[in-house]
Amino acid sequence: MTGDPLREFDDGLAFWKTRPRWPQDLHNSFYTARQSKTDGTFGPPWWEDTLRHLFRWRATRGSTFEDLRRRFEENHAALVTVWQDVILPRLGADITTVSWDDVRALPDLAARIKPTAGSSGVFPSKLSHFIAPRLFPVLDRLALGGGSDYGRYFELVQQTWAGTEPADRELLRQRLTAHVHAHSGGTMVNGYPVVNKIVELRLIGRAHPSAL
Repeated sequence: MTGDPLREFDDGLAFWKTRPRWPQDLHNSFYTARQSKTDGTFGPPWWEDTLRHLFRWRATRGSTFEDLRRRFEENHAALVTVWQDVILPRLGADITTVSWDDVRALPDLAARIKPTAGSSGVFPSKLSHFIAPRLFPVLDRLALGGGSDYGRYFELVQQTWAGTEPADRELLRQRLTAHVHAHSGGTMVNGYPVVNKIVELRLIGRAHPSAL
């Protein structure tokens, strides 16, 4: 059962503001910087920068940097192929226009770089999000709780957006844009993952409703 989309969004944003390490521009500056670094070659400088961000986003726990570097090197050629065959043709789209089966090759490959006993979707979601943020939502169990199956979460994001009335969608876009502008000097990067961020905040709001 879902509640008021606008209330969920506001509650999610309120929770976000309580997290001292979560940027108040909702990662707008992060997406701006990453766009110029992802060229499809995924060379060593790209991976080292990505690895630092994955650490900051708490996605590397349980693995050493050495193990992650080794498995990245082992899967590097496959990553370039997935980028060329699966991601690049859809890079102008977003999560509303693809199916899980269309794009799952990237998170499936990411799971080989950081395998876990419980098949956690946290690392695959974050690495995939760094590469194509409009296609892949972030799965953060601290904020959202619940299971860690990334395919189910991906489809939950799609279903949540599909079940939102058009008028509410527009209001949510306006609220998100206004917040990002207020914390980014009036700009939102072209290609910002609007749908993914709105639904992420709504799901956070469901998990952490305001007492007011």
